[in-house]
Amino acid sequence: MTPEKLAFINGQSKSTVVQTPTSPPKEKKRTIDIAESRTKSRTEKDAPSRQQRATGRPPHGVPSSSEVLDQMLVPVTIRLSHRVANALRRAHLEQRLNHAKPDTQQEIVEEAIFGWLTKQGFLE
Repeated sequence: MTPEKLAFINGQSKSTVVQTPTSPPKEKKRTIDIAESRTKSRTEKDAPSRQQRATGRPPHGVPSSSEVLDQMLVPVTIRLSHRVANALRRAHLEQRLNHAKPDTQQEIVEEAIFGWLTKQGFLE
């Protein structure tokens, strides 16, 4: 901060400002070329690993894209009858009180739908 600014903050006039030696200029921060780093990261992501090219699947410990997609939650909006919505709410609260699983509305509905879809042959 310049001496004039310090004087202004402290309520002093310019004539009473004592000149202090300025500090040496700070080192410039290293800059990164964004375009270059984006191209690097894209080529690193796009290039399959040696093991993946040889076996056709990702290396050990890396989930496949279908495993990742199976864990993603996708918003689906539905409307339930008043009776079913109340039963779901009651089931969710009782499960939570009893420390039993499934204990969220999400888990209860997913388990019920999963069972029906499997029974009907839509899921394996």
